[in-house]
Amino acid sequence: RGQKMEKTISGKDLTQDFDASNMSKTDKKLMQIVESYKKRIRVIGVGGSGCNTLTRLSYLNIDESELIGMNTDVQSLLTTVADRKIILGPQACKGLGTGSNVSLGEDSVRESMDNIISVLEGSSIVFMTSGLGGGTGSGSVPIIAETARSMRVVSVACVTLPFNSEGLQRWRNAEYALKKLQTIADTVIVIPNDKLLELAPNRSMNDAFQMADNLLGDALGGMIDLVTKPGLVNRDIADLRSILKDAGVAVMGVGESKNPDEEERMIEAAEFAMRSPLLDADVSTADRVLINIAGNKDMKLDGVNTAIEYVMDRVQPGADLFWGVQIDNSLDQGTTKLMVITGGVKSLGDLPLIEKIRRASTLREKGKSFITDVAEGSVGFSYY
Repeated sequence: RGQKMEKTISGKDLTQDFDASNMSKTDKKLMQIVESYKKRIRVIGVGGSGCNTLTRLSYLNIDESELIGMNTDVQSLLTTVADRKIILGPQACKGLGTGSNVSLGEDSVRESMDNIISVLEGSSIVFMTSGLGGGTGSGSVPIIAETARSMRVVSVACVTLPFNSEGLQRWRNAEYALKKLQTIADTVIVIPNDKLLELAPNRSMNDAFQMADNLLGDALGGMIDLVTKPGLVNRDIADLRSILKDAGVAVMGVGESKNPDEEERMIEAAEFAMRSPLLDADVSTADRVLINIAGNKDMKLDGVNTAIEYVMDRVQPGADLFWGVQIDNSLDQGTTKLMVITGGVKSLGDLPLIEKIRRASTLREKGKSFITDVAEGSVGFSYY
């Protein structure tokens, strides 16, 4: 028994499926309970961007949660890979998009409220992913979050903000939706698309959108894996609910290192995550932290502790910590990947970028182009 336990702790058996034929009746009952927990996690992709992220998730082998695609655009929904698909507002939109009309997006989700409620029933946590700025995502996600709160379902909104170059109207839509989400959703994880350009400045616009989808997929997948997949350090759905409930505005960072020295590799991964352009906020005010560390089966506890201490030294003293360690066989030998999500950071407030874009729009009317204003750096994004 002692040797078998040591083998499991070393990670050799953690990624293998359980053999149900060799289970005792008690173990089978326990497995049924575990499976029922998994089914209580729902991931909803809303609008074109949200459905793209959902399709990305379907390829990440996240079988432990139900993926639901929602869109007014039937053609987009047709290409979405999901367990369930819901047409929002079939009467209001006639199977077409909303044309960046937030009011139409709100009408559409209200028309389909019976379907929304059926998705939320029996859920413990619902993750909503969407790109704010369009009419469907900006109009629908706050209403879905509000419905989830009324049903006592913990709601986590993982959203992207528009590129500066997408224009004033999409930023107005994003501002409208984000202000609502800050007061309704339990946790709002924000990824500003323009920050992606700092990660890969020479990428095309199409590649940048793909990066946004991938990052949202990684964030959602990382959180779900913590409570649904075997790991060196396991957590359950109650832990995840407690860290995400009423967490407010959250930001995320991802770091990866291949340093041959394990302790240095852990520190580098944590450092890269905390220095990520996506984590462009004052995390010293964060009152809760979620850390997911992924690597090969030879990870050592000392290295894990070093990475966690590095992160916790940079947030509010006494912040709640939720962490897990996963064996990821898809990573190269000697590679550590660390994801950190900090909740309770300073609010995004009134989105000061909106005023800068309005100013840029005014300058354009006077003969100075909006794109030039962006290029000169007078339009930029910062968290407050």
